[in-house]
Amino acid sequence: MAGKTILILGGGVGGIVTANALRQRLGPEHRVVVVDKRAEYVFTPSLLWVMVGWRKAAQITKDLRRLLQPGVEVRRAVVQEIDPEHPGQADRREIAGKLVSGELRGYVVIPQDFERHFAETGQPLVQIITDGSQPNTANFVANYAQGVVQTWMASLTETMPMPAVQLEPRYWFNPELASRRALVPGAIAIIMTIIGTLLTALVVAREWERGTMEAILSTPASVLEILVGKLLPYFVLGMLSTLIAAALAVFLFNVPLRGSLFALLVLSAVFMMPALGQGLLISSLARNQFLASQLALFSGYLPAFMLSGFLFEIDAMPAPIRAITWLIPARYFVSSLKTIFLAGDVWSVFLPDLLGMATIGLIFFLIAQRYTRKSLE
Repeated sequence: MAGKTILILGGGVGGIVTANALRQRLGPEHRVVVVDKRAEYVFTPSLLWVMVGWRKAAQITKDLRRLLQPGVEVRRAVVQEIDPEHPGQADRREIAGKLVSGELRGYVVIPQDFERHFAETGQPLVQIITDGSQPNTANFVANYAQGVVQTWMASLTETMPMPAVQLEPRYWFNPELASRRALVPGAIAIIMTIIGTLLTALVVAREWERGTMEAILSTPASVLEILVGKLLPYFVLGMLSTLIAAALAVFLFNVPLRGSLFALLVLSAVFMMPALGQGLLISSLARNQFLASQLALFSGYLPAFMLSGFLFEIDAMPAPIRAITWLIPARYFVSSLKTIFLAGDVWSVFLPDLLGMATIGLIFFLIAQRYTRKSLE
């Protein structure tokens, strides 16, 4: 039996895994060829280092041949067209089952009346079917096939029409589109949340756990004075962390600080109010270090990480989730941090954010103070 040549279009994760799997299962009489326009593979997890400027793109690439098993051939080429008359075509009814079983990740269906339909409408009728259980591979297969069809259509016309309007995009505040300029300022809010909420919850909960909080509350000092004395060191620690994080952002990650240091300190000081108040409230309710740490992570750190606009755009979230973000103090702080680093002192943005953080912080402190007094009684 004569061997067959199997072409794999693309040397990404799906192409590499498929080529290695086929090479293991097929005999030596069959050829497995990976076709890609590049002979290098970008190690995707390392892109996190590129985002923050610690690595260059050239430093995270690997030779594609080193990732493939011996016997897998690599061809550097760009697919120009799909030939429906190629003898390698198959009936879709024969390969649909292979897609269900996982043997295939996708296939292209070219109908029998392709030429007639294209002659009548000028639009190619092609169906691309992919395995949606593997979304990354499915997107890769679909985009690659669509690119092939578009390349084939472009080859039919000798000259491409010039667009009536020439667009020249300009990106304000971040002309290089460097992701670190948006991520690093937002990371300051995450650090402040950990210091303000998590550490405060643990320290005050430890006092309740050891039984020393009742002794402190029985002194002539008022509840407010005791709470301020407990929280003041962490307020100072948070402000020092802001200065250190800002210095690292500017000198290590090359993120410009276009606003004033005074505005940055004012924003950080106001943000410490809801952060410290939430930690104090958690410790008053939990009175156990383990439980307090879990509550601080789930109610403080995770919302600040996921719902503040640090990683995901708030405008792209569903409406119910967007409504919840108004209750997250870090939402206001992240917005102001990005503004002060990338745009400057824009007080029309700062003032609503300051009001939101101060309101949430005041609510936390009032609830925590009332609950602490009732607990003592």
